[in-house]
Order: sequence, then C-alpha cells, then structure tokens
Amino acid sequence: MGKAYFQGQIFFSIANYQKALSFYQQAVQEDPNDFLSWNQIGVCLGQLSDHAGALEAHLRANQVKPDMPEVHLNLGLTYLHLNSLEEAEQFLKSALRLKPDFCLAYYNLGAVYSRQGKPSYAAECYARAVQIQPDYFEALYNLGITYSKLKSWPRAVEALEKAISIRGDFLEAYIQLAAVYERQKNFAAEVEVFRRALEVKPDQERIRYALVLASLRLGDRESALKEFAELKEKQSPLAESLQKYFP
Repeated sequence: MGKAYFQGQIFFSIANYQKALSFYQQAVQEDPNDFLSWNQIGVCLGQLSDHAGALEAHLRANQVKPDMPEVHLNLGLTYLHLNSLEEAEQFLKSALRLKPDFCLAYYNLGAVYSRQGKPSYAAECYARAVQIQPDYFEALYNLGITYSKLKSWPRAVEALEKAISIRGDFLEAYIQLAAVYERQKNFAAEVEVFRRALEVKPDQERIRYALVLASLRLGDRESALKEFAELKEKQSPLAESLQKYFP
C-alpha cells in the first residue's frame, strides 16, 4: 500500500469518487496485488454507476485476497445491482461464512431474497441484521414491510414502530404502518398513525389525503370533512379527487 492509496482515501472520504478512483488506479499500477485499492476501485465505479467495471475490480481484489469478507460483500452488492441474484446470494453467503456477524451482508442477503420472492428468508436475514445492530433503520423498515407481506401483523407493527422511533421524519414508515392496520381493518389505529405523521410534517398533502380516506373507512365523516376542507383551503389538487365523497 503506497501513497496513492492514502490519497485516494482522502478524496473517497469526501465522496469525490472520480478523483479517488484516479489515485486507486495509480496504486494498482504501482502494485497489481494491492487488493485494498482494487476493492476501492470497485466501490468508486459502483458509486459512478459503472457496475460492470466494479465487478471486474472486485473480482480482481478477490483473486488477490479471497478471504476478505468486505470484498465478498461488494461482489454480492455488485451482482445485486446487475440483477444477477444467484451470484449475489452466493457471495453474500460467503461473506457471512468469513464474518458471521456481518450485519451489512445479512441486510443485503435479505434484499436478494426479497427480490427472489422469498419473504420468509428475507425476514430471517433482516431480523438477524437487527439482532446484530438494533438501531439499523433500513433493516427494521424492510423487516416491517416483509412481515406485512407474510401477514405477521404484530411483528410488522413492532418493526415499523422501532423504525419510526429511530427516524421519526421518514413518512414512508408511517405509510407502511398505516397500511398494516388498514389490512387488519383496524381503521382507528390507521387514523392515529396518519395523525402522528401530520404532527411531524403538517404540510404533507398526501398524508392529509390518506387521513381523509382512513377517517371515512372508520366512519368518522366529520373528521374526514375537516381534513378535506384543509386540503381545499390550500387548493390542493388532491382535494378534487375527494370531492365525490362530499357532494
């Protein structure tokens, strides 16, 4: 590892991937067996959306250093970007064999299983990632969605509530949680979730729109009318599609 690698790391740390790439390429010209620089070349090319180039670089890193779990992870991620799911699964599993508590590998293996239409396997991987890192927001969020697909409602609620406790401003988590309650026909809980979301971001018209519909499902026409009037006052385009409920 020479000077060029460390110069690349400086630019990589500030997300200047093109400049970092030039230094890593210089590093492997000086030492073709510099597996760390080959790995970083792959990461930079991935960030620059050259996934075919990234794959070539990560394979070279793996050829030089076949027992580095981060390289196996990056190969898995690259194959995932290329939608080569079997290869992605293979390398993510090998990353876990090399590093059994590799949180990122479990998370991305969950993503692979999700794309493969295997929600039970995906849930196991997301849950394992959360077990290793309890505040892993993305794993909790996707775990909640996956439990919802499996109709494991209490677990879905628990995962999504934990996700919201970590990132209370992420509206999609509220939307997914409300959908869990809607599918159970627990419209009172659905309404409450949308109200919580509006407390965080009061100007979100799509949330207010969803709250109108949820209130109607609950049979609370008075509250629905109030929220509808709010949308009309703001001249929201969404109000027009609700007009049929309030002739």
